[in-house]
Amino acid sequence: MKRKLLTTHLVFLFLVGGFFTQPVAGKALQTNPGLLITGTVTGEQGAPLAGVTIVLKSDRRVGTLSDGEGNFSLSVPDENAVLVFTYLGYITQEAPVAGQSAVNVALISDAISLGEVIVVGYGTQKKGDLTGSLAAAPLEAFQESPNTNILQALSGSTPGINIGQTSVAGEEPSIQIRGQSSLNGSQNPLIILDGVYYRGRLSDLNPKDIQSVNVLKDPSSKAIYGAQAANGVILVTTKTGKTTTQPAISYSGFYATQSPANELTPRGREAYLKGVRDIDWQNGYTGPDYLQENPDWTIANNTGLFAPLLEGFANGTNYNWYDEVTAPGYITDHQLSVRGRSSNTSYFLSGGYTDQKGWMLNDNYQRITSRINVDIDITPWLTVGANTFGSFSDYSGESPTLGGLPQMSPLAAPRNAAGDLIVNPLGDNRLNPFLESAADDRDLRNNLSGIFYANVKLPLKGLSYRVNFSNNYRWDALSNSSIYDAGLSGRAIKINRTTYDVLLDHILTYDRQLGKNHGINATLLYGFNEVNYDETRAEGTNISNLTLSYNSLQQAVLQRISSAAWQERYLYQMARINYNFRQKYLLTATVRRDGFSGFAANNKFGVFPSVGVGWILSEESFLSESKFVNFLKLRGSYGVNGNLTSRYSSLARVGASAGSQYVFGDGASTVNGQQITSLANPDLSWEKTAGINLGLDFTLWDEKVSG
Repeated sequence: MKRKLLTTHLVFLFLVGGFFTQPVAGKALQTNPGLLITGTVTGEQGAPLAGVTIVLKSDRRVGTLSDGEGNFSLSVPDENAVLVFTYLGYITQEAPVAGQSAVNVALISDAISLGEVIVVGYGTQKKGDLTGSLAAAPLEAFQESPNTNILQALSGSTPGINIGQTSVAGEEPSIQIRGQSSLNGSQNPLIILDGVYYRGRLSDLNPKDIQSVNVLKDPSSKAIYGAQAANGVILVTTKTGKTTTQPAISYSGFYATQSPANELTPRGREAYLKGVRDIDWQNGYTGPDYLQENPDWTIANNTGLFAPLLEGFANGTNYNWYDEVTAPGYITDHQLSVRGRSSNTSYFLSGGYTDQKGWMLNDNYQRITSRINVDIDITPWLTVGANTFGSFSDYSGESPTLGGLPQMSPLAAPRNAAGDLIVNPLGDNRLNPFLESAADDRDLRNNLSGIFYANVKLPLKGLSYRVNFSNNYRWDALSNSSIYDAGLSGRAIKINRTTYDVLLDHILTYDRQLGKNHGINATLLYGFNEVNYDETRAEGTNISNLTLSYNSLQQAVLQRISSAAWQERYLYQMARINYNFRQKYLLTATVRRDGFSGFAANNKFGVFPSVGVGWILSEESFLSESKFVNFLKLRGSYGVNGNLTSRYSSLARVGASAGSQYVFGDGASTVNGQQITSLANPDLSWEKTAGINLGLDFTLWDEKVSG
């Protein structure tokens, strides 16, 4: 689409971090005789940081890593040496020796380089320690783009993920990761928002509220989510106030126009009349070659045109149906946020307004969003927080069917002299495409979500417990009325839908550097998830007076009501261990057990294992002094993922269709019967997808080339 963009940023912040791969903790690649420097590296809160890279600025081949207590020692040539401290997720910092024998440094977290600390599901990992395939979306590159949906930033920029096209304002595009992975199940990937399942629309999320988007693609990395991960996993993390110390107020706004790159060009009056002659070529042209127009041929006497078209021909009508329903669209967007941090509290507050008008008549979309993310350190061992948001979207308005426009004739107009729509403007059975846009349509979709957590550091060093409690309530109010529906007798309908999604996760994590050679990160998970859906529908037809639109269904001669509801429950457990030896050899092993209420009695649970290994070749002696290889890792993984069946697939089902109605006895009334539509299958098993993934990660020539 052609777009014009005006973007204003009052406050913005760019933080740049570095990434270096160095030898094992406490062991330098090269040591020079001279001054021995010792010290401790900590984070902003005083916690020791293990695995921090410390190198000599004048010769980066001389370096070491901090041990599990954050301690390091390094020989430098003289007292004027400068040390460079680098750690993923923190700002690179320089410290002059200045004749000291002890250098202690506190690193500051870095908002941008946090992208190098990858969210992998129920925790994080350094990017260099991954054994599976993960793609991080380059969100920074799209900060100035007029996007209303975060998926627009993923389209064409994130390998392995295909985002479908949309033609309606605010529409949710289709998502597919590494192609089709199911025969009969869902093709949609699993969405994880701030660590918990998210089944709402991604279009409800404000793109300016999102910190990172990571995509899990291979079976090993996806296996941590087991039964719902066969189609891939998208991890969405929203912003917090942890990355800044002073309150920062940011405003972002833009106005963009949009129109189709290739527009439909309908035939005008003269071209249409020539087409009519061409159809009646035997009379419209003279033989023997039928290339010369027959001067005696007239539309009135030699074609099958109905009266409205003959009338339009006589009065010179030349109506452009396409221009009537299309016009350049626009997007207006305003975002305001406040973020900051005190000694024990961090916060991120935001509000947004988006107004999009598509290029089709009545193609409207409005969205209001708000978000409050808060993290509070109650004590040194207890942190609590909440990530909450609300989204209120309005899709009201019904557009004409674009496919019906080319069937219309420029000799006919959609309205009569009084301004009323003509039902059959061509005089045949083809309906006026404008009838749809004349409907009174209301389409409101709302979303409220609250994720609450507590993180407890247990007495055993490196051991922590986290509990996540999530509530997501979504409700839609759909209403429509049109005098032209139900065979022009009038129709009105109201639909109310609600979905309530509740989740509770218990996560136990042990993260410890054991000496200089062994690093271990173990995670245990026990969780529960329940989804409840409810729908009520009321409809009436044959309504002579629609003055009150869909708010007076009792006037309908024919009234129909229906309702539906369902419940799904999930129970799951997971164990994962990440182990590294000398930060060269990596192992990740995961096993997950999932239970789903929709599966058969004999197969309620499924088990999904995975294993991944990695070898950081750049840490080996034969590459450690390479001048052009900064990082080189060979990895491979194997995993099994699952896909859910529909909630009733294993049950015997009955239906009460019109074909099952019967009359019992002479003179009796019609009774609704029931018939079996499917038989029970108590042995229905899980759909599983197994896969092997091999990869090579590299960074060359001072990080100028990577892949």
